Amino acid sequence: MNKRIASIAAVLCAAALLAGGIARGEEEEPGAARPLNPSPSLFGSVKKDIEGTAPSESLAETDRLVCENSRLALYLDEEAFIVKILDKQGDYVWSSSATETELASMTGTWRRFSQAFLTMDYFNANGASLRSSARFDKAAADLLCTEDGLAATLTFREPDATARVYLSLTEDGFKVRIPDEEIVFNKPDHRLGKLYVLPFLGSAYSNTIPGYFFIPDGCGALMRFDEPKTYNSSTLLRVYGPDVSVQAPAAYQNGLAPTPTKNLQFPVYGAVHGSNQNGFLGVVTGGETYAGFEVSPAGVKIDFHWMSPVFLYREQYRQSTGSGTGFDVIQKTPNTVNAEVTYTLLSGDDANYAGMASAYRRHLLASGGLPDKAAPSDHIPVYIQALMADQAKSLFGRSTKVFTTLQDVTGWVDRLRKQDIGSLVLSLYGFEQGGYSGGKAGSYKLEGGVGGEKELQALYGKLNVPGSGLLLSKEFSRAYENQAKKSGFLYAINRVFTTTPDTGFLFGSRYYLDAAAVSKSVKAYAGLPEYKRNAALPGLGSTLYSNFKEGREMSRAAMLEETKANLASLRESSGILALEAPAAYSLAYADMIYNTDMQHSRYVFETDTVPFAQMVTGGHIPSFSPWQNLSAGGDAAVLQMIDYNVYPAYLLTEASSEEFAQCHTNDVYSSQFDDYLDEIARVYAVVDPVLREVSGASVTSRTCPADGVSVIRYDNGKTVIVNYTDTVFSLDGTDVPAMQAVCV
Repeated sequence: MNKRIASIAAVLCAAALLAGGIARGEEEEPGAARPLNPSPSLFGSVKKDIEGTAPSESLAETDRLVCENSRLALYLDEEAFIVKILDKQGDYVWSSSATETELASMTGTWRRFSQAFLTMDYFNANGASLRSSARFDKAAADLLCTEDGLAATLTFREPDATARVYLSLTEDGFKVRIPDEEIVFNKPDHRLGKLYVLPFLGSAYSNTIPGYFFIPDGCGALMRFDEPKTYNSSTLLRVYGPDVSVQAPAAYQNGLAPTPTKNLQFPVYGAVHGSNQNGFLGVVTGGETYAGFEVSPAGVKIDFHWMSPVFLYREQYRQSTGSGTGFDVIQKTPNTVNAEVTYTLLSGDDANYAGMASAYRRHLLASGGLPDKAAPSDHIPVYIQALMADQAKSLFGRSTKVFTTLQDVTGWVDRLRKQDIGSLVLSLYGFEQGGYSGGKAGSYKLEGGVGGEKELQALYGKLNVPGSGLLLSKEFSRAYENQAKKSGFLYAINRVFTTTPDTGFLFGSRYYLDAAAVSKSVKAYAGLPEYKRNAALPGLGSTLYSNFKEGREMSRAAMLEETKANLASLRESSGILALEAPAAYSLAYADMIYNTDMQHSRYVFETDTVPFAQMVTGGHIPSFSPWQNLSAGGDAAVLQMIDYNVYPAYLLTEASSEEFAQCHTNDVYSSQFDDYLDEIARVYAVVDPVLREVSGASVTSRTCPADGVSVIRYDNGKTVIVNYTDTVFSLDGTDVPAMQAVCV
């Protein structure tokens, strides 16, 4: 084991042991529940809900009524093209601009930015990136007011460009769109880079408004409107993560991997003004593959919190010269975007992140993007991923090392059932010939040392009962160097293979496969026998990359459609389809979600962690936690599973971690089944009695009445109260002991 992995493993293993996550060596009955130990440092983001009200902005004499419906009214200041939406339900005005009082603190570029309906970053003739905010020229605007909205052409003076915008009211909000063909540059040597849409909608000056922005980072994050702090810059977060075929991932520094960040799984954002008073959810409904959100806390140049949808038409990338150096190049052909954002206004008890999750869940259901409600079950399942085999360093190169056999996992099933864990999802990882990092793409031939086909078929039959299942975990979208033909590798824009750094022992990079290679594996999957057609798919359905290989070019938008087609084929062929932390476009095809995100990326401006992702999918798709034996969350992580309605999951082996020293997966530092059997039973005894009560139910609200306490209400009438603190918490006559959860 190399020194870097060894040191990380030692620290994490010690942390997991100290946190109380492993119960080995304690004198207690096997499987007996024991009190959970406080770990408040991990859950400082379970903060008391915001309090206070936000006064509505008033309508000015220059604001002219354009149109209205039963709930909303659209006003326009034609001098500055400031749009205001009056939500009659909450008697609240949302404005595209900061107020006049707040504008007094700004000058020049920032003043124009804070008032602008649109702002663009563009490249000039010298390749420099510059910013220009749209202005309203009555003579050139061709302003058109209709029964449900307006259309106008906005002018960008510096790049000599125009863009026509369309705004229309809906039953519960409004929609903004900017067609690509109506963005015109009069100077051919000026090119559009980014477009910001309503950048100051929902913005707040310092801490003058009690509220927050919602950020779809990982499971979900909030940025509360606190007092300004010192920040270097705003942060652009890409929907579905960056396109590494254009922007190469960060390189290792001194042998250490770059700081990991989460992907934005959903093309949404939102804002709340006032405690359960008014809010909105913005959904990118056009151009999502080239969209992102720029997040700027107060203290970045100005004392405003703002967050804006951003659409990327061109990016700047690094073209290597082949000698360790390179030069910056601007993307020549613009992306096809056709930007569109649909806003849903929220008021009263719906004006919070839980209300946003409910609104987005309705949006997905209406568009066929989410399965129907799941049937409730008597007990929750446990997810076990068994690492079967992998490549290991040997005297003459590499060989395959077996850690777990089919006979071993068959015994696991029997031993877990004796611990009263009857619902079990078992996923076999690295089962194929060559193991995890050596198995050929599309191959389902078993590694000889793992076992035979008859054993696999018997194990399938053993688990083919309601609430359980046997899955084969196979990577369809990525490959190590000898797992697939190079002809099927993706090409980046700078004509090199699209790769991402890998933290394993033997291989430093992983290659992404193009759509044709993935489709080939998908077609082969349909021909497998029934006992091999329950699938767990890491990677596929969570990331999107372009392909610039000559003759096989594919845009990121086209890759999304191809991925959905592949997932639809897999859904049709499989009995159970489990996806790893899937993005919004994949949810319709998932029977279950594993390794779901339970945190955000921990940017310093992210003040709260919230289970937005789980609230969207809960009741429709069961979710499983990250591997509990490889996390340092301890007992607080068990409570978080209850809080987020997520079921326990473990990555296990029959062999001890000592056997991994020369293997590619040598960062699996603690996974022996015998060490974790009692711990699995203990955690299950804590989680199952609560979560089985809300099986098949969806969250209607989540509140935090005090720091370290969450109250989750479900549509089946049940309420779950989670107390992360070290003292008793009482709510409506119910006492919740320290570090415990109850369902009432």
